[in-house]
Amino acid sequence: MAKDKDRALNPATAQLKADKARALKKGKAAITAQRTERLAQRNPSRLERQIADLKASGDALAGRDKKQLEELERQLG
Repeated sequence: MAKDKDRALNPATAQLKADKARALKKGKAAITAQRTERLAQRNPSRLERQIADLKASGDALAGRDKKQLEELERQLG
């Protein structure tokens, strides 16, 4: 326990801890900004059009197209 108490009194350690907390906060903000940007780029009408195009191509969808169709439908909700 005494070791933790000494570490709390060390100004260099306190500064490192504060820097780490700032870096984590900045990282979380960046991730949130990326997420909102990604969501803003989703255009429901464009997604619906792509789904309709894939479904119009018929039952002979390639594996990649099936995965893309599932992904688009999941994004659309």
